[in-house]
Amino acid sequence: MKYLLLLILVFACVDLNAHPMPNSILLLDVKSNGVSAELHWPLKEFQFVFPNEDIDRDPNTLIEREGAWLDSYQLAHMRVSDMNGHSWTISINSKKVVDAQQSFTGPYSELIFQLWLQAPPGVSAQHFTMNYDAIMHQVVTHKMLIRIRQDWDGGLSAQDSLNADLGMLMVNPARWH
Repeated sequence: MKYLLLLILVFACVDLNAHPMPNSILLLDVKSNGVSAELHWPLKEFQFVFPNEDIDRDPNTLIEREGAWLDSYQLAHMRVSDMNGHSWTISINSKKVVDAQQSFTGPYSELIFQLWLQAPPGVSAQHFTMNYDAIMHQVVTHKMLIRIRQDWDGGLSAQDSLNADLGMLMVNPARWH
């Protein structure tokens, strides 16, 4: 009994908090006919999705080694539609791997996609639904920070977006596939 009490005391004194992990980031620039999007994935977190792949082995050659596969994964985990359910076209314009650091996480490698989200003809680019679950479908503690950098038609400049209130942002963690 004395050893059990000692064991309980030892575990009670140990800090069992997990260390913070970097977040994904989605930056949106709303244009008149679509949305320019910059998507940041931390490779540390992406590695957990595919533990048998060596994603973080050599970040500088990741795109060369797995570029088409990365595109396919990204497109499979993002859907954009208008308010009537009509799908938008998603194009990957470019991607690169950079060194990054977020508060409390330390340095890590990050994959950045430059995307174009094309609204259907005659549809406003200001009103859309995005279904997105990359990384989060496997790493339930992963988070994505979203920022609308600018929306000229909606009266939001890059400077305004720093303190802007969003009209509606709904997050539903349920699987949408």
